[in-house]
Amino acid sequence: MTRRTVVYCITAIVFLSGNMAVGQWKQIDVGQPGLVTAVAVFGNVTLAGTFAGIFRSTDSGQSWTNVSAVQTNCFGEDGPYLLAGTNGGVLRSTDGGATWSSPDTNMTRQILAFAEEGPYLLAGGGGMFRSTDNGESWTTIENGMGPFQTTVSGIAVDTAGIYVSTFAGLLFSDDSGSTWTNLANVGSGSDFINCVIASDSTVIASPGQGVFRSTNEGKTWTQIGSADIVSFTTHDGDIFAGTETGVIMSTDGGATWAGIDSGLTDRDDFGIAAGNGYLFCGTNSSGVFRASENRLVWQPANNGIVGAQVVSIAGKGPDVFAYMAAFPSGAPLLYISSDNGATWDTDTSVPSQAVPKVAVVDSDVFAFGIRYVYRSSDGGQTWQSIGNAAIDSAYPSAIAGAGGNVVLSCGDSGNVFLSSDQGENWQDITASVPGFTSLASSGSNLFGCGYLHDDYLSTDAGQTWSDVNDTLHFITTVALSGDTLYAGRYQWPWPASSPPNPPGGVFRSTDDGRNWTDITAGLPAPPTSPFSGPQVHTLAIHGNDLFAGLEPGLFYCSTSNDRWINIGSGLPDMQIESMYISDSTIFAGTENGGMWEHPLSTLTAVQTLPYSAVPASFRLLQNYPNPFNPTTTIDYQLPRNAHVTLKVYNVLGQLVTTLVDGDVSAGYHRAIFNGSRFASGVYFYRLTTPTYSRVMKMLMLK
Repeated sequence: MTRRTVVYCITAIVFLSGNMAVGQWKQIDVGQPGLVTAVAVFGNVTLAGTFAGIFRSTDSGQSWTNVSAVQTNCFGEDGPYLLAGTNGGVLRSTDGGATWSSPDTNMTRQILAFAEEGPYLLAGGGGMFRSTDNGESWTTIENGMGPFQTTVSGIAVDTAGIYVSTFAGLLFSDDSGSTWTNLANVGSGSDFINCVIASDSTVIASPGQGVFRSTNEGKTWTQIGSADIVSFTTHDGDIFAGTETGVIMSTDGGATWAGIDSGLTDRDDFGIAAGNGYLFCGTNSSGVFRASENRLVWQPANNGIVGAQVVSIAGKGPDVFAYMAAFPSGAPLLYISSDNGATWDTDTSVPSQAVPKVAVVDSDVFAFGIRYVYRSSDGGQTWQSIGNAAIDSAYPSAIAGAGGNVVLSCGDSGNVFLSSDQGENWQDITASVPGFTSLASSGSNLFGCGYLHDDYLSTDAGQTWSDVNDTLHFITTVALSGDTLYAGRYQWPWPASSPPNPPGGVFRSTDDGRNWTDITAGLPAPPTSPFSGPQVHTLAIHGNDLFAGLEPGLFYCSTSNDRWINIGSGLPDMQIESMYISDSTIFAGTENGGMWEHPLSTLTAVQTLPYSAVPASFRLLQNYPNPFNPTTTIDYQLPRNAHVTLKVYNVLGQLVTTLVDGDVSAGYHRAIFNGSRFASGVYFYRLTTPTYSRVMKMLMLK
């Protein structure tokens, strides 16, 4: 196993009026690099665009840092500014790519290409745009563009004018984009054009299958190759192109081409750039490759780049287990941390077919996927195959434990198995219960749900089951807290002839799933989704808190109220597929942006409670629950803005921890004390403002 050490910087708590204190999400530097959509070199800065955001290197690709969580398609430069094209507009940096912001919030269209032309900055993607103020504002320039030609894939500029590749042919403008004309005979003349490059009246364009060249400003064209070129760059008079089958190079203005693929193990290339003595290319699932200009041999350059799909996360205490796969293709790998995510091992001893998952039951870890089930009783150091012929052919999809038993469900095949000896032997109980897509447990209770069938409850650790519900179908994820059930679902794109599919959301039941209350209010639907309601993919419970992973977004609410709060700011704008919450950290797994972590205390430590009125006086309330193990909630209220400290002391009067220290707005607030690192016993907590102070007692019993 390979160990990688990761150092994290935790941002101090900042008090935000009307909401809560939010720290900073940090991407964990483990996992496969995945898809890199664009690379660029600006002086000593190299940038890589991914689904997980922007990665920046100042040492020519030897190491990378994630500096933005916004999915990025392309890069550009305009004077002192660096630009990034996203699916929702333009980002701009004034400090060499270290930080990014959106100067024009009205520009929300997808951007796939940039170029400069005289005093103008050009951007194309879901339209064609021009700026005269370094991207502060944009004007649409689509006069003369026909159907599908306002979807732009590339821009090239030379002394003759501007060339634009579109979804319906190649366009040309000699008046800085004010008007456009069609350039014929590039492929069929109306094909989708991948990209274009121009220099000294020579124009090269690739309409999917084939490469075409013009030496007279696009008036006539000659096919010069059959490669499917995705991206171009020029350097020292040479032209480099990334294709679906490797990197090619021309030293004679595109007349002839030669492959330069030595060492390039992933030849499906998306972006290419040159600078500082190196060539860089972004690949389909293997991240960035780098080659010296003096010796064109490619080597991976991905130290710090992560774009993995995090299929599953599970854990117990500081032990964390995660399955990650390179996006959009690549075998899933199992990553293991025994120190709450500070360092990680890669475990290749467990099979990784199809979509594997991981679950923790008591002190055992289960890794399972199509045609296998493995168990580890030593934190992932060694694994034992515990499947059998029936299980291995039944596509395991969910595992949960209750009352000393383990239940394994196979949602696709409909099989369910029960073990009373942690998986050494299995009993097929399929005849009494349908296959579940999700399982949850609490004490001796087990709850199973599926997409189309009723929900089932077992109160005797899986021995017997009862059909409890026929009203809430299409459940995709379920969580159980004591006697309270929470279910999440997202809307499936069923054909029109299928039964109507209800909208997504979150639901709560206090009678074993027989009746449900919709607690969706406050959760957003995807802004561009054709479906209604929030798309909920995963739920997790920690103490008194419920967490919901959406597509996109991550939200939280206390189980004592239904007020949802957005805690996903800073995460990639994509589906949250999995979560694990330890006593100190929340781990969020994304669809193809890797795994992210955040200190739990700075997400939930300070939150405005759902009361509309301003309290009449200062007040510190008794913690709850009390006694507690190991977390408890402390509520307090402020009649006006004040500098607040909230500190916890032991019985000797020694300071244990500071929960709050800063300016807090008037209102009702909450703090969470996590005593997992401290001994059982009596503790005191003290709230202090310039005009108020009070001490209260609490008891932790482990």
